[in-house]
Amino acid sequence: MRKIINSVIVVVLLSFTFSINSYTQATSTQPIEKDTSFYGEIYQLTEIVDVIDGDTIEIPILDERWLSEENKDKESIKVRLMGINCFDKWDQATWIQARESAIYYFTEERKLNKEKGENIKLIEEDGFYMKVVKRDDNDRLLAYITTFFQNFHPEVTPVEVNNENFFYGIDLSHYQVFHGYAVPTVNFCINDGSKEDLERMREYVDTAIATYKHLPSRDTSIWCADKLSDEIDIEIDPYDKSDKSHLTNGNHITIKWSDKPTLEYINLAGYSVIDENASQLHRFFLPDVSLGKHTSNISMWFGDPKTYPTDWLMRNDADDGYEIYTLTETLVTMDKDNPESIFLRDPNRKIVDWVFWNGEETVSPEGILDLIGEMLEPEGE
Repeated sequence: MRKIINSVIVVVLLSFTFSINSYTQATSTQPIEKDTSFYGEIYQLTEIVDVIDGDTIEIPILDERWLSEENKDKESIKVRLMGINCFDKWDQATWIQARESAIYYFTEERKLNKEKGENIKLIEEDGFYMKVVKRDDNDRLLAYITTFFQNFHPEVTPVEVNNENFFYGIDLSHYQVFHGYAVPTVNFCINDGSKEDLERMREYVDTAIATYKHLPSRDTSIWCADKLSDEIDIEIDPYDKSDKSHLTNGNHITIKWSDKPTLEYINLAGYSVIDENASQLHRFFLPDVSLGKHTSNISMWFGDPKTYPTDWLMRNDADDGYEIYTLTETLVTMDKDNPESIFLRDPNRKIVDWVFWNGEETVSPEGILDLIGEMLEPEGE
């Protein structure tokens, strides 16, 4: 009997020890809180590792606080520009030009002239500075970058760069928008941005609108000279989960004739709808559809329908347009209360129309400035 009791005690103790060890292992794998004490700090850049694309660079580690525990041995880190998005490599259009534009910003050359493993030395007299806003989920730094080109504006180069004079220089995000290589990422700024971020976004949007409307046609720009904004209207109807009247589970975007079009026919085959994210999963290419005498609208549903249609491309009940069911939620991800830009691009990936969902209705890009203005108004005014 005593042997049995001793055996039971041993089993219980082993079970308890195993439980303690399991708990210790489980708690040790909990996410480690990352250092945020460097948010808002300004660093001088004297060299860069690489220019990844038009809105992302790689730089040497200047502050150990940038590194998370799992990446503490890294020698470099990627920096994502705040406030803008350039089209990526997979999208072909303008990727090379946007990257070359960023390279020129740092080196005044179109190509990176460096040996493998070498960093690119920057001209210290030009004064390149980076202001870190935060770290994103991919462990990249989100930051603004500015430069004080001595040969361009020696009179405004400050003795010491600080929060008051940081944007006296040439802001790389604004530089890319101004040259027609980037779109403003309004969604992120409005949801997670500070007052300073909103003020910068207002400048980026204002410049983007001017570039969109007046930039001469050239192959290197994301904007198309032959715009359709006067010919068509784009209406956005983001999905509201509380709205039971929706027959489909997703966002609804309609392209239709404007009140006074000058064209009688527009072939939209190969055109694409894309949101501010502008990633590979956030675009949809239109099939062989057109606006014409017997087609006044094209309706797209982004999401998994609650009631599956008999086909993904159908004429509507009134037989005056098309209903397109994308059958996926990844293409255009929006929310009823979440402001977002939608762009229509031609087959050459040039933007021919730009509209904005302000949380209540579809408006022109100028509506972005109105929304930001309201958000910047002091409370009580």
